[in-house]
Amino acid sequence: MVQLVINGTTYPETSNDKYQVWIEDLGQMLRMAGGNLVFEKRGQVYKISYAYDYFTPFLLNKCLTDLRAGNEVQVGFLLPDGSSGSGLFRCTKFPSPTFAFSKGFGEDAKGYWHGISFELEGVEVIADNNGEL
Repeated sequence: MVQLVINGTTYPETSNDKYQVWIEDLGQMLRMAGGNLVFEKRGQVYKISYAYDYFTPFLLNKCLTDLRAGNEVQVGFLLPDGSSGSGLFRCTKFPSPTFAFSKGFGEDAKGYWHGISFELEGVEVIADNNGEL
């Protein structure tokens, strides 16, 4: 099952709550004349959180290039109900992998980047304040 595709690159399937998709409200908090705070909802967008322990060097470079550029990326993703969705997203939490060495001594130990995680936020509003698409 494919969970995530960014700009045509398929990312490895992750497990143990390391892949999440949810809908988040867009809007702002307003202070009313009486002093109470209200949230003025203007729409909803998809948010995606993804984490994986180890990428190949090619996939890591592609991930960093796509997400750190600051541009919108085309994303295909798996929804919680098992259906698929797609749209334009921007990265809101950038990947910052760490460097580690595999177990072994001397020539057997290999360095690799691991601990890759990032968050994406949809650019397109999926529903307006009336709940309509």
